[in-house]
Amino acid sequence: MLTFENAFAHNSPWFTMDFGNVRVRVFYGNYDEPTHKIFLLGQLAEELAKQLNYSKPISLDFVENNSFMKIYHYPYFISYDKAPIYIYKEDSLKELQRVNLEKQSIVIRQVAWQFDAETTLKLLEYAILNIDNIKSSQKQAEYEYIHNIWRITSIDTNLIKPIFNTQNSVQINNVLNLRVKKIEREFEDVVSYFLQNNKYTIFARDYDYNNDRETDTNLLTLDDIFNWEKLDNRYATAEVVVFDTDSSFYVVKGYEKKISKRHIIQNLDKHGYYDVVVMSENHLSLTVHIWEQGSATVTRVQTSIYFIEEDELIQDIDALINTNK
Repeated sequence: MLTFENAFAHNSPWFTMDFGNVRVRVFYGNYDEPTHKIFLLGQLAEELAKQLNYSKPISLDFVENNSFMKIYHYPYFISYDKAPIYIYKEDSLKELQRVNLEKQSIVIRQVAWQFDAETTLKLLEYAILNIDNIKSSQKQAEYEYIHNIWRITSIDTNLIKPIFNTQNSVQINNVLNLRVKKIEREFEDVVSYFLQNNKYTIFARDYDYNNDRETDTNLLTLDDIFNWEKLDNRYATAEVVVFDTDSSFYVVKGYEKKISKRHIIQNLDKHGYYDVVVMSENHLSLTVHIWEQGSATVTRVQTSIYFIEEDELIQDIDALINTNK
């Protein structure tokens, strides 16, 4: 049985990866699919910087915000500095440690639950083309994030809002058309995906060891990959559960090149924040536990079971059992 359980603990490590002159930093994240997707944006940003002939340091800062965290200010910030963050604690302003960059850089900060390529590239292009204005007009800005007030540097956010209403430049469209694959940590999985034109395509790898050649077979194209969980314990993962939203999923079998039906878990919009964690016990079924977060308690409100071979989803096993009593 594969069990989806809801975890409310939120770890806060900080992941960094460099792509040429572009540094990608992920705050309050885990080494999970949102982080993998952010690293794809770093690859595209490096290519855009090349097309705009900009070789100086760039930092793309992504602050992940889940559904129970509140943002009270505009979630995009642009500056040219070493990206310090000051936080109010005990009525005094203190600098967060190990935050500053080594060199003055273009800094693009985004605070969001999901991040996309077009938004990131538009922000970066604007910053590169308006670097002198950014240096002269940026100032201290404060915004409330979770239970803290952060002070950072940014240009006026009223200058940022119109950026998203402009048509894509030739350079941005060229970069969006590139195919960038998910970065594998140690080895290549049998099932993986790439980003191209703001779409995610899941593919299966076939490797011809005799001729040292890899052949990819595209299986499914999605607007988004919300979550990606392994179903097997192989070094090179061949079976995964792919959530394209927070409530709908497919099961992908790489060796068989087989995609399940799209299944939608009902009633999630009625409940509070939940997270999805897969624990592999056997290959017969998936169990989805749905929890509701109250002011002080967490209560299980629904359990759904998906049968892998039958490709069938039972929405609420408890309700079914009670009906048959």
